[in-house]
Amino acid sequence: QRLRNDSDPKSEFRRKKSRIVRQNPIPKVPVGFFSIIRTMTVDFVLPNEKTVTLNCVGNQTVGQIKSDLLERIRDQYLAYEKVWEHELLLTYTIDGKTYEICDMHQTFQTLRVINMWTKTGLKGTIIYQYLNNRAESNEERLFNLTLGSLMGVIWGKYGSMVKHNTAVTDDEVYVTRRKLTNVRRRALRSRFPSTYSMEPILDHTTPPTHVKANFQEDETITVCIYGPSKSSTTMSVGVYDPPSKIMEDFFESLTPARKIAFGIPEEAKAPDYVLKVCGMCDYIWGPHEIMDFVYIRHCVARRREPQLALCVPPNDAEDEVLSVHDPWFFVDDSTGVTENHQQLTLVGCKKNHTEIVAFSLWDMTRKFRIKVLDTGVDYLTPENETVGTPDELYVEFSLYSGRQRLAEPVRTKPVASNADLRWYTSLEFDILLRNVPKEARLNANIIGIFRTKSVKVKTGIKSVSSNGDQHVILRWANMQLLNHRSVLCTGRHAFKTWPMSYSEDVSVETHTGTTAPNDGVESTSSTAEIHFELDSYMHPVVFPNGGWKTSNPEDQAPDPIHGSSDWKKLEEIIQSDTLTELTLEDKALLKKYRSYFLGRANSLPKVLQAVDAASLDSVVDMHALLNKWPALSVEVALELLDSQYEDEKVRSLAVKTLKCLSNTKLHAYLLQLTQVLKFEPYHDSALARFLLTRALQSKRIGHYFFWFLRSEIENPHVSQRYSILLEAYLRGCGSNMLKEFSKQCAVTNTLKNFSSLSTISMKLSKNSNSGLKTEILREQLARISLPETFKAPFDPRITLGRLMAEKSKIMDSKKKPLWLEFENADENVINESTSVIRIIFKQGDDLRQDMLTLQMLSLMGQLWNEEGLDLHLLPYGCLSTGLQVGIIQIVPNATTVARIQKESGGLIRGTFKDEVLKKWLERKNPTTDRMNSAVETFMLSCAGYCVATYVLGIGDRHNDNIMVTESGNLFHIDFGHFLGNTKRFYGIQRERVPFVLTPDFVHVMGTEDGELFQRFMDTCVLAYLVIRRHAPLFINLFHMMKSTGIPELNSVRDIRYLQNVLVLDKTEHEASQHFLSEIAGVLRKNWTVQVNWLMHRLVHSGSS
Repeated sequence: QRLRNDSDPKSEFRRKKSRIVRQNPIPKVPVGFFSIIRTMTVDFVLPNEKTVTLNCVGNQTVGQIKSDLLERIRDQYLAYEKVWEHELLLTYTIDGKTYEICDMHQTFQTLRVINMWTKTGLKGTIIYQYLNNRAESNEERLFNLTLGSLMGVIWGKYGSMVKHNTAVTDDEVYVTRRKLTNVRRRALRSRFPSTYSMEPILDHTTPPTHVKANFQEDETITVCIYGPSKSSTTMSVGVYDPPSKIMEDFFESLTPARKIAFGIPEEAKAPDYVLKVCGMCDYIWGPHEIMDFVYIRHCVARRREPQLALCVPPNDAEDEVLSVHDPWFFVDDSTGVTENHQQLTLVGCKKNHTEIVAFSLWDMTRKFRIKVLDTGVDYLTPENETVGTPDELYVEFSLYSGRQRLAEPVRTKPVASNADLRWYTSLEFDILLRNVPKEARLNANIIGIFRTKSVKVKTGIKSVSSNGDQHVILRWANMQLLNHRSVLCTGRHAFKTWPMSYSEDVSVETHTGTTAPNDGVESTSSTAEIHFELDSYMHPVVFPNGGWKTSNPEDQAPDPIHGSSDWKKLEEIIQSDTLTELTLEDKALLKKYRSYFLGRANSLPKVLQAVDAASLDSVVDMHALLNKWPALSVEVALELLDSQYEDEKVRSLAVKTLKCLSNTKLHAYLLQLTQVLKFEPYHDSALARFLLTRALQSKRIGHYFFWFLRSEIENPHVSQRYSILLEAYLRGCGSNMLKEFSKQCAVTNTLKNFSSLSTISMKLSKNSNSGLKTEILREQLARISLPETFKAPFDPRITLGRLMAEKSKIMDSKKKPLWLEFENADENVINESTSVIRIIFKQGDDLRQDMLTLQMLSLMGQLWNEEGLDLHLLPYGCLSTGLQVGIIQIVPNATTVARIQKESGGLIRGTFKDEVLKKWLERKNPTTDRMNSAVETFMLSCAGYCVATYVLGIGDRHNDNIMVTESGNLFHIDFGHFLGNTKRFYGIQRERVPFVLTPDFVHVMGTEDGELFQRFMDTCVLAYLVIRRHAPLFINLFHMMKSTGIPELNSVRDIRYLQNVLVLDKTEHEASQHFLSEIAGVLRKNWTVQVNWLMHRLVHSGSS
């Protein structure tokens, strides 16, 4: 396929967009439609093309009508006597599209199509067809097996769970899968094929000053273009030129002889080609200025000549979504069984029971009650020997919305732990049902009472009673009080509980944990269950979709007078950071003046914290305020997606804000956004739909979306939710992406298995010398089968080719990771430095902390660049691909400081000789210009990493995890400790300085009194202040990761490190002085770092 290239660079987009047929959606259900029960006459067309007409009562479920219809058919046609309900489908057609009525629990008259037929006066026609008309073909069966492999699940088990009309069907899972079909189809309709296959990486912000300074006087830059034959030429291009103009100018400059030299056919024209970065799959094309491309901007900032290759654009057909990938019909897009409170209420209405569809929750004036029945005694003994067996047990229930407790907890009476655990007792919460918010969750904790001994556990401890008893949480579980249909849960239930973890110092917040049941995945014994019963009613009790009157606006207090005590206090509250807890007085003041904050959009989180979630009036008033709320910043939107805010409308408002993000910005926050999916009350959410849509429209976003979800698929707390989203994505990502994911998963699985076997083999041959071990490893590596080419999981722009077994090795560190070298399989590799891609494959280490740290470094680099500071950070690729397994990219042409010291001065002298590092740089940069450039790069990168490691609290810094490239770029690796957590030696803290600035680093920059070192300190202060101005963003991003299980990030206390290190209670001038004093302290104690480095090298003298 050829790309057209008109003078207007946006012409292609206009043409593609014009091909999309815009069809009128099914009209929305009008207000009042559910106020009466309707009877509708519907024609059902049977598989034998006969028609049966049925009068359908609106308050019946689809399943009931389907059952009645089948009885009627059996009476008339003998052929249907042995046909079962699950063998038949209900479908209808609108605008040539077939929709399936798949939700058997839905009230018939709430179907969107029923509203349309009623509004138009048409008789409805529903097709009743055999399921086997679209039975699973061999192709579908093979594709589903491929899906299971890619998702990391056994498809047979997953398929049975989500298949409709089976005994094990999870209703929410099934309905969510079908609803996401519509989301997927809409995303695909708006996907531009060329943009999808050649998505450029862009930055549309104005180039910062340090980039503009490298423009030529006529606002041009020089680029080097390589042809298919790898012949090249340089061109001067305008900084505002789009790639199409550059291509036209290039082809106009070609003579027939030059075309032959470049390997370009004589008849070829500019539209037949696109530009791509040499050595990687990063396209420079589309209606954008050349300086909008991240690669071009990076090259100009570093004074490097961009190297671009002419290539034929990829075939859009390779990204086609085959019918076998997405065989389902559309589903009716109605989302609930009721409308607003006025249509549901029985107050003031004369309805008999046959006219009632459902009860409104807001009519319920009784308190919420629960009857606790029993549990299995055999499963309540703690599995962790640290705790032992309690003397007594009781169950405590709580109601929460987000982190806000809705009522005081209720609990059963304690019983002896060796007794039969039966309570059969009713407990009542001090909250009316009408005040229960939609997102309320019921939390249960099985708590052990220890009387005779001290339980030495850091987590799970409740308050110690007056007689010294310790109350320890043993197991826990959660459940949404209203299901995904907004229907109140009733009747008997069983909590399949999760065991409490005692290995980490975490806050006791079991209510923020998963609502998924524990099916025994985390336990070697059977799962302990709590059996309980909720009140039942004659009809479903549903949460209305609005209709409750808000408070009178006249009851609102006028805005506070400027300068008054209330105004001053409000300003103080607004200026406080995310971690500051509000007092009751603060909340009362925020509630009193809530309308005042409409002019302060980013104060919304504070206003929401003042909302009483246990008050219907308060919540409704808040929703009314949200409808008028002005646009939010991205930082605030991210904060609103944390576990503290579960309200559906709040989270939808946050997602609406994120929709404006470019793919580049979205990628910067994607790690957190996939994590906070865990905080959504239900599988189907605005955030899930947003991420799925953007993943399906961008290969780059989709690639990381896939890996961020798949890497946690073994986590039973989220495996179900992530599986649903992975399936929805993989069914629409296209054939090419499916092939690439298949190859990547095959590689990671093969290397994982090989790593396990090779580690065992090395242990068995531990008496052999290292040379023999390496030889054995290389022989084994040469035998494994890998795809010829595959995309690097940590960066889809990189294509890996042949595994160079002859250059690979097992590293000396504890987990024995694999050092692997691959050929760069890109067709346009020009430089020798990019011809080989080196990675480390690690098994046995959790790389999520490294991923988070590198993400923060990347974000810091972006923020500094926007402020005109290019501090040469190197956030190399790193990806966790599964439980305790992942891949790390090796930075080329770089050496550890330890190796430089060892090679230059030996183990001891090299550590303490200040000139070693500078002499090494001089050898690598023999000319004056190159050395000056290397020293400048070293100074800037050293400043960047001093600030970054200080702010992030990176610990365990030694000369084996600090590296320097031959061009002078210093960078840090291996981030096993952060947020102020440091490594200790026999309980003694080894590190005495907050960041590394040793005498040999200073020596590269001259002297402490020299001009360059003064620039270094000024740069550090500027960089520190930039991060400090964005403190809320970093605090929010860390807060969003609190649910990951990263050992050093599991409580608010860990995040308070950022609050303290950024001295947020000080002025900017005071903050500047603070960081300068930190530099002075480091310079005084830098000898302690050298001593630590020597001790490290003595212990690890065999490593390099």
